[in-house]
Amino acid sequence: ARARRNRETAAMGIKGLFPFLREKAPAAIKERSLKDYLGRTLAIDASMSLYHFLSAIRTGPDAQNLTNSNNEATSHLQGFATRVLRLLEAGAKPVFVFDGKPPQLKAKELAQRREAKAKAEEVVKEKRADSEASPEEVRKAASAATRVTKKHNDDVKRLLRLMGAPVVEAAGEAEAFCCALVHAGTCDYVVTDDTDATTFSSYYSQNTPRIVKNLFDTEGARLKEKRPAYEIDVSTVLSALQLSRDAFVDFCVLCGCDSRCVNQSSSTPSTSCPGMMEVGGFFSDFEAIRTEASDRDAPRRYRADAGRRVRGWEGPISSR
Repeated sequence: ARARRNRETAAMGIKGLFPFLREKAPAAIKERSLKDYLGRTLAIDASMSLYHFLSAIRTGPDAQNLTNSNNEATSHLQGFATRVLRLLEAGAKPVFVFDGKPPQLKAKELAQRREAKAKAEEVVKEKRADSEASPEEVRKAASAATRVTKKHNDDVKRLLRLMGAPVVEAAGEAEAFCCALVHAGTCDYVVTDDTDATTFSSYYSQNTPRIVKNLFDTEGARLKEKRPAYEIDVSTVLSALQLSRDAFVDFCVLCGCDSRCVNQSSSTPSTSCPGMMEVGGFFSDFEAIRTEASDRDAPRRYRADAGRRVRGWEGPISSR
């Protein structure tokens, strides 16, 4: 059970948010399965799925991706082809949304990821050369070194279009445009494992998009440990936490996210939320929280205006 919680906590997006919501806002989260979305149109964060496929679909003692005759990776193509068929068999209607240009505030995070990938590639070489390394150690090292290229993106888009699946290229973050599609009534649900989507969803006071997490249970399938999907009602989250939409975005930025508009050191949902509930927003009364909280709980360098723009407060995001 502890390992399961750790895997959920390590998911992408707002650090520690989902376990916190399960504890503090249980009414906002419902267990679901793919069959519950019969006849529904799903806005799917395709960029996250692309990374998952390249990371997870590996074979052999060296944990290599599946490849074609030119030694080009095809794990992502197999993954998407299987996923489209699975969705259609379940009667769901997928719309695949890909990331566009990342926001400027994400530049530092992306630079750190590139540096981490370079280090991970060295670790992979060491593990593959180490006769005492276990297959699982090699697989983890190879997964950590996964890189997604423009060619990977282009090949998947071409495959999806050939299969007749709608493809959308967002102007910015894919999960943000997924929320805009649902709010506009074009789609019914946002499908992503990135909890950043909750902040984009919270932008909309009417027809607030619902987020479906773990719909495809990629990690559970690999471990042969089936887990349910979770449907998150963001409106109920705000009510349960007694936070305004403004304060919720501030709260998520403090917890830790991809946008380096705050010195994200030791803040967690449990340490950030009480102050938000008391003053109604970090930006609205920064000094009040900093006076009462330690430097650890209230980071000193916070760019609230920039954080809100990236996390969903610029309004609906158009596609190209």
